[in-house]
Amino acid sequence: MDWEISDYEAARDFVESNEEEIGRAPVVDCGKGLTAVLPLGTPAVGVRFHGAVMLAPIPLFMLCAALVPVFGFSGGWSLSATTLGITFGCALMVLGLARAGRLVLNQRELFPRKFFSTLGKQGIAMHFPFWYFPFSKTRKKAAWGDVASVSPATAFFLPGLLTLQVNLPVFRATTRDGGSVLLFRPGKAAHQEELKRLIESARR
Repeated sequence: MDWEISDYEAARDFVESNEEEIGRAPVVDCGKGLTAVLPLGTPAVGVRFHGAVMLAPIPLFMLCAALVPVFGFSGGWSLSATTLGITFGCALMVLGLARAGRLVLNQRELFPRKFFSTLGKQGIAMHFPFWYFPFSKTRKKAAWGDVASVSPATAFFLPGLLTLQVNLPVFRATTRDGGSVLLFRPGKAAHQEELKRLIESARR
């Protein structure tokens, strides 16, 4: 078995078995030199049937709310207090639905943590479908010896359209051949520093 697959399976088993203890921690020590980096607050999750049924109406309603003012003004709406009020209401609805989507996606029994990155003894790997990052030259894994640099960046994250988070903060591990492996960059400075220390320690 390839090392990135064994790292993923070990990390997934640990995360699923310790969901309550992990809570909102984005950097999870899975033991035996393995760390999982979880993309918290994003739609990067697995979807079970009941979860799909609950989630499906949200993007549909978001699209409808966004199209009302578009078709209204293109169809001859004049600029008035009424049309501005409708536009403002539609914008609030889109933001509210995006917030509702984030809350729904936090239900782990419906949306298990399936996609994340791992830092292991042999290297770094990202366990996401490639279409999640359509404009990034990503690769599945990189041995530590192949990593040339690690720097903060942002990456276009296609599923983020659901929660209005399309520019995902990441750490980009650039390989010597120009490829890259992405790690979710946590929002809190303390978690970012923890992740930097883990990466620097592993590269030595």
